[in-house]
Amino acid sequence: MKKNFFILLVLISSIAFADALTGLIAHYTMNGTASDFSGNSQTGTIYGASYTTDRFGNASSALYFDGNDYFATPLYRQNYSYFSVSLWFRYTGSTSDSYRALVGSNTNGFGASSQSFFIGKDSGNSNIGVQDQYNYYANTMAVGTNAWNGGWHHIAYTFSNGTAKIYLDGVAYNSTTFSKDGGQIFLGLEPEGSGYYFLGAMDEVRFYNRALSSSDVVEVYNMVPEPSSLFLAFFGILCAWILRKK
Repeated sequence: MKKNFFILLVLISSIAFADALTGLIAHYTMNGTASDFSGNSQTGTIYGASYTTDRFGNASSALYFDGNDYFATPLYRQNYSYFSVSLWFRYTGSTSDSYRALVGSNTNGFGASSQSFFIGKDSGNSNIGVQDQYNYYANTMAVGTNAWNGGWHHIAYTFSNGTAKIYLDGVAYNSTTFSKDGGQIFLGLEPEGSGYYFLGAMDEVRFYNRALSSSDVVEVYNMVPEPSSLFLAFFGILCAWILRKK
């Protein structure tokens, strides 16, 4: 009976882990490399950013942006009608700062004056600003948050054929509608004009070609960082297999 109960727990854990991997198109662990760990070979390029400690105190396990650098992914926002991004961040600026992009893009290319895709700090306050449509910016999706207080926080954005939602630390805030827009996706930069750059650290960035559900977001929020999560999933499956053999 105990053996069967353990197998059930392992299988449930493995299924939950698999859900977090479904639709994953890029995963940047920021552990000393710009490589993509999703298996899809979407390797990024770092422009000036340096490595720093992550939320667990591990050295060279997160990427620090000093307000003038960025991380370029090979992904393009307009390619996905169903889309999610999830990441951890720690802001080191002030709430009075102007716009600070966690994730950004511009349909008309680097330096163009048009606005298209932005997730980050709203200008002059503690709101989270979101834009996923040409010249339509929503600054009231997450009002008066603690996102920019210098601590580590998890943010997730989901988009399902027009409906957009924002989550902070696993909790859903408001939703809105966008038509989706944007070109190449950057971390730490929205390349409008001279650019809106991030100031702080980022870690465990994931992109999906589906809209994560609220339970998916909570699952990713609670995930153990790579490679530990992969090891635990493999270990659980291995234990289940061994017990079945007995």
